[in-house]
Amino acid sequence: MKKTAAMEGSCASLEACDSVGGDKLYEPSSLLENLKNPCVRMQSSAENMGMSRPKIVQALQEGRVLKNKSAKPFLKWAGGKYKLAREISDYIGVIDGGTYYEPFLGGASVFFSLDVSSAVLSDENERLINTYQCIRDNPASVHGCLSEVVSGHSSDRYYSVRDLFNAGIGSKYDRAAWFIYLNKAGFNGVYRVNQRGHYNVPAGNRETLSLPTMEDLRAVSERLKNVALVHSDFELAVGSADKGDVVYLDPP
Repeated sequence: MKKTAAMEGSCASLEACDSVGGDKLYEPSSLLENLKNPCVRMQSSAENMGMSRPKIVQALQEGRVLKNKSAKPFLKWAGGKYKLAREISDYIGVIDGGTYYEPFLGGASVFFSLDVSSAVLSDENERLINTYQCIRDNPASVHGCLSEVVSGHSSDRYYSVRDLFNAGIGSKYDRAAWFIYLNKAGFNGVYRVNQRGHYNVPAGNRETLSLPTMEDLRAVSERLKNVALVHSDFELAVGSADKGDVVYLDPP
């Protein structure tokens, strides 16, 4: 595949590394207790919470461009709400002037179903957040790397890519492409790591993969413009939520 200038130098070659294993499930640090409803409309003021709104949220308020709903989720995510996203978004309703917070981002099905002008999306999974950031900032580079990865897809290719992914090498665009590939080619869209933090999901049985196109990634990129994408514990991520904001909590 011929690389564009935007792709040049962004993709690492696929070379086998020592494989890693383990079977410990990935678990977030803590969950909200007594959660009655996944959609919490914040009524406390920032002063009562003892925090001021971060500068990033103030910057988000300046741009009201998140109205393009053509973007759609591009990851298969265990526990995702793809089939329920429309019902959930109807329940949330219009977020008039407030900021939307989603601290357990995953596949972002609910976010992609909403019309919001300001959003803070976060997750404890740093690799996941890197993937969203790379697509937002340079979808062409992610697509170029992904095209190289899926060429010659097989079980052996999957495990070679998994080893590279766990080795932490390559550019951030490589790692974003590898994340998407492993998500699509791995077993049932599961994200699981062992005690060393190594992704250890086995290969799935799909011969043909459903991968995002360049147009899909461009749409996602546009949808994520002016969105704050944060690698953070959920409590820190929503700590700046204020009256009129909406926090959607869907813990694993």
